[in-house]
Amino acid sequence: MEEDKEFWSQQDDEEVPTTFVVNPAVPSSRFRCALSGRIMSYPVATRDGHNFERKVILEALEQNSCVNPCTGQTLYPHDLIPNYKLQKEIEEWHRLRDDGE
Repeated sequence: MEEDKEFWSQQDDEEVPTTFVVNPAVPSSRFRCALSGRIMSYPVATRDGHNFERKVILEALEQNSCVNPCTGQTLYPHDLIPNYKLQKEIEEWHRLRDDGE
């Protein structure tokens, strides 16, 4: 059963509603790491909009001399931005999925 959920996020010092449909059986593709394809626990974002699991991208940057695996551009660990909004959405998806079992 699909259910509408409304989430609020802080963006440019104002609250902006973000509404999406949640199907607890199917995770959103946004919840998956751009590199591993696994559902993230600690998502971090790059300035170009890619989201990665923090541990996965840090390992990739260490192995590939600070090169973004999606773009080939230079990317340093200090450039990664914790994506708390996405993390909360993933946590909510887990909660809904666990409640439905």
